[in-house]
Amino acid sequence: MRRSFLVAAFAVAALAGCSLLTDLAGLSSGGPPNDGRATDAPRSEGGVTLEASTGGEGGADGGVLADASGCARYPGATFCVDFDHPNDLATPPWTLNDALELPAPGTIALTSTGPISAPSAARFDLADLAPDCQYLRLGKQVDGTFTKLTAHVAMRSENDGVYFTMHSDAAANLSFSILVAMGISTSVRLFVQQRLNGTLTEIGNDDALFASSWVGQWLDLTLEYTDSPTKSVSLTVPGLRKLTVGLPSTFVALNPDVGIGPYCYAKAAAATFDDFAIFAVP
Repeated sequence: MRRSFLVAAFAVAALAGCSLLTDLAGLSSGGPPNDGRATDAPRSEGGVTLEASTGGEGGADGGVLADASGCARYPGATFCVDFDHPNDLATPPWTLNDALELPAPGTIALTSTGPISAPSAARFDLADLAPDCQYLRLGKQVDGTFTKLTAHVAMRSENDGVYFTMHSDAAANLSFSILVAMGISTSVRLFVQQRLNGTLTEIGNDDALFASSWVGQWLDLTLEYTDSPTKSVSLTVPGLRKLTVGLPSTFVALNPDVGIGPYCYAKAAAATFDDFAIFAVP
């Protein structure tokens, strides 16, 4: 089974003036007990760091050490993977790995070709299975209710598509999806979807343009939810102004899921990721 995700979706349709309403219902992934989610005490599994974040010192609120690399760049992270060890693609520590589904929609593998932090990064290759909507993601659920949620990842994409995902269920009949759509090689959109009683609608967006093509370039992406001073979500990419969308009072960051990799794509797609971190502050 697959788990619903709050999406940061890189997709051309949203930037071409279309209303991209990505159906997230029915995507679930059952995880075994103690599957690598945040715990009460720090622990390490190869390149994976798991630590309960409580805010305050040490970067637990999303701080970054610019001079460090790998997970050392994100002290106090709730969850961090730098893709430098064989188990960095396993479940656990991930809640979901679509490459383990049968039939597999593609491959996720460590690569030594041009990582952000040596020796390796993770390359995602989605097969051309058009016209079906395909998923090839690594996903992580963090249990709890949070006032601030920050996700960092370095991404190098070879084409447009869905690559960075999150999801939050506010109630049994209400969920929210936050999407970052990249397309036409220089455009980016941050937008928010709400599913209420089975009906999916877009409730806000913000757009920006890169000065040159993002295709094949490493991008450092930071997606952040905060409930103060008002509920909002923002996207930070070096070289662009911060994109921000306000959220309704009904939004709750409850057991949020965060994922990376092609999402609901109907043709071949490839992207490489490195240094993925989540900060979740109660």
